[in-house]
Amino acid sequence: MRHFKRKHTAEHARRTSGVLIKRILPAVTSAVLIIGTITPAFAVGTPSSGKEEVIYINLTADGSVKEVYAVNIFGSGEITDYGDYSSVEMLNTTDKISQDGDKITFSGSADRMYYKGKMNSTVIPWDISLKYFIDGTEYSANEVAGKSGRLEIKFKVTRNEKCTGAFFDDYALQAAFTLDTEKCHDITAADATIANVGSKKQISYTILPGEGIDTSITAEVTDFEMAAVSINCVPLSMNIEVDDEELMDQVNELINALAELDDGAGELKDGVSELQYAAENDLQSGVNDLSNGVAELYDGADRLNNGGRTLQDGTQTLTHRFSENGVPFR
Repeated sequence: MRHFKRKHTAEHARRTSGVLIKRILPAVTSAVLIIGTITPAFAVGTPSSGKEEVIYINLTADGSVKEVYAVNIFGSGEITDYGDYSSVEMLNTTDKISQDGDKITFSGSADRMYYKGKMNSTVIPWDISLKYFIDGTEYSANEVAGKSGRLEIKFKVTRNEKCTGAFFDDYALQAAFTLDTEKCHDITAADATIANVGSKKQISYTILPGEGIDTSITAEVTDFEMAAVSINCVPLSMNIEVDDEELMDQVNELINALAELDDGAGELKDGVSELQYAAENDLQSGVNDLSNGVAELYDGADRLNNGGRTLQDGTQTLTHRFSENGVPFR
């Protein structure tokens, strides 16, 4: 026989909720799946196995809790489970289920067996509030259904101080609203992700662990009605353990590396300055030498040119004199 020792209390059942508004129905609520967990099971003479459970919370249309229940899932065999339930019932078989205080027993041959337990406590980790306004006037859920005008839905989630446990700090919430675009247009929702799903607009919020939300959805509506609002829970612990000494060593290493980098940058700057100075001075000196050499070359060329003209004049004079004396010049 398998024995499941963990008790299911309302503190264990802090998961999610749902709300449904229909024009033709007064303040209808809906249950929405939140999260499944696995609990170890123990049986004499058999290896350990597991149990799955899913916790549901039903809210009224204004966000207050109506009921909380757990669906527990097992393999076949004789089962003993424990939970703080006001009532229990089998869901997928006609097997008999017995409750004696917080002890629940049943047996069955199905590969998987499901039973539902309704929780005694309805305290959950979150205070959830939904308020509905048309043209600035607040209405209850069944009053707002069927109205037309400027709709505002105020959605607020805060910590429930009456609830103990770490669920508020360890679980993120994912809330989804769905509006029919044939009845709602000019939809705005700050801090939300809006997606088209056929003719519907899905408005989604993510609320991180330890955080709440206080926001609004607005739209122009005609003959307003709205489908279920689902609020699902996801375990998302943000706690991170840090070795302070190791972290400080790494910080010091980073500081030393930055100091070395700064020194290297200073040396590089000095080297660049020296290079620039040498380049500028050596280049200027070379330019001066080149200029002087060009000037000397020009002077030499000018003297050569003058000498060439003098030579030419002398040659002509000499030729003329030989001719006058009757000496042929060869």
